[in-house]
Parts: sequence; C-alpha cells; structure tokens
Amino acid sequence: VQGTAADIMKTAMVEIGSLISENRLHSKLTMQIHDELVLEVFEGEEAFLLKEVKRLMEVSLGGVVDAKVHIGLGTNWLEAHQTLVK
Repeated sequence: VQGTAADIMKTAMVEIGSLISENRLHSKLTMQIHDELVLEVFEGEEAFLLKEVKRLMEVSLGGVVDAKVHIGLGTNWLEAHQTLVK
C-alpha cells in the first residue's frame, strides 16, 4: 500500500508540474510532505489551481479508487491546515 501511495504522489506531482508549465503559471510545487503537496500559489492563480490540482489528484489512480482530496489555503502550512477549501 505504501508503495502505491508513493506512486500516486509521483504521478500527481508530474501532472501538476506539467499543468503549471503548460499554462505558464508563476506558481510552483515546492515540496511533498508524506501524503501532502505544498504549492506556492501566486495571486490570481488560486481558483484555477484549486480546481485543477484537486481534479488531477483525484484521478491520479485512473478511477480505480474513489480518492478524496482536501485542499487548504494559507500563508503558511499551519494556516493551510486550518483553512480547508471545499
């Protein structure tokens, strides 16, 4: 299971990196912490990235498992954990 989780995260990271590049965004994927990805999101790119990152992460299993993704926004990691976006 742990190896599968790592594969899911790697796939999501590659797809998010491609999404950022293809759309010429200024935001960056900065790090992975266990089962979380941390992005530095530039002003004006929040709505697009919220929607697309959630979608990419939920489909990174190819629809085999019904994955649920929780996204938080904040100026730091703690604040993001306290401010989940639905």
